[in-house]
Amino acid sequence: MHREDIRARYERASQWPLVVVAVLFVVAYAWRVLQPGFPGWVQTVLLVVTVGVWPVFLADYVIRLVLAEHRWRFVRQNWLDGLAVLLP
Repeated sequence: MHREDIRARYERASQWPLVVVAVLFVVAYAWRVLQPGFPGWVQTVLLVVTVGVWPVFLADYVIRLVLAEHRWRFVRQNWLDGLAVLLP
């Protein structure tokens, strides 16, 4: 099996879990910004969720990069993903 085939299978398998993680990030971030009066422990949980999802997206990008047949082409075609990972 070629790396591109493996990458395509990985992307199909990880698509929905990454959507769920992205929604968790948006909810946690928005809640922290829009409701700053939460108790300290709630703010901490929201911060942990917000910061904790970044390594998930970083790992996803690195896995897809490693599995890409042509890595520079992958970087050029997925520049927005790379930028999002570099600027959490």
